[in-house]
Amino acid sequence: MFVYLLDVPRRQDELAVNYYTRELELLADFLGRQGSPVNDKSLHQTVEIYRQKSELLERFTSPNGFSPEKLYSTGLYGLAMEAARTDPDSFVRKMRSAVENDRPGASESGPSNNLDSSLLLAGGLPPQGLVHMLSEQPELRLYPENCAGLRYLQKPKPGAPSGRSSSREDILRLIARSYMEKPPCPRVFNRQAREDYYRRLLDELKVRAVIYHDLLFCDMCHYDYLMLQDLLKEKDIPHLKVKSELGEEDLGQLKTRVEAFLEILE
Repeated sequence: MFVYLLDVPRRQDELAVNYYTRELELLADFLGRQGSPVNDKSLHQTVEIYRQKSELLERFTSPNGFSPEKLYSTGLYGLAMEAARTDPDSFVRKMRSAVENDRPGASESGPSNNLDSSLLLAGGLPPQGLVHMLSEQPELRLYPENCAGLRYLQKPKPGAPSGRSSSREDILRLIARSYMEKPPCPRVFNRQAREDYYRRLLDELKVRAVIYHDLLFCDMCHYDYLMLQDLLKEKDIPHLKVKSELGEEDLGQLKTRVEAFLEILE
């Protein structure tokens, strides 16, 4: 086993794309020395698999798309966990089969998603117990807005290489650009992009309420909350901020506060 430190930019401009392309080239060289060479042929194949994966995930993350609750008890969170941990080929086959079987007339499941409003779980990575708790709400579809939820699932698919003549550097640049164009997180130095992203989520997902998980000792979570709080006041959307250290020991207290908050929404 080895450890490799990959330096990820905190900007989302062309300079960041150039820098990250170079970082990916260094990573590819390192991996090539550990095993099989990372060349244009292998990258072509990999990019195509991830393009298929991204296209399928779009079906699951859109408000009127396939409901992931049919496959995972924790909905989008469970989908993101499997997408991150499963071999891409196997994951694509499973998701394609689920979508095919959900076509009208293929089952008696009816519409993919008939929930009219959503509960947005924003902030830092939440304890799994909190996700399970919120997933059990029958009237609200849970949208976890973090790097293990929507921000992971909504990464744009890599651009298509321009023919088989594309060099390794060309393909790595496409990959770098797709990462730089993914939904911004609090660590990115682009407050306007983060605000625009939140506005889009609040409108498109028909957010009924927001629960913000403020991860203790995470300054980026603290600053991000201040901006989101202003947006929620502007749109008159009720919200609750909870704090934890990511462990399950705080779950009892969180449960009491969350249940009281959800009761006022009824």
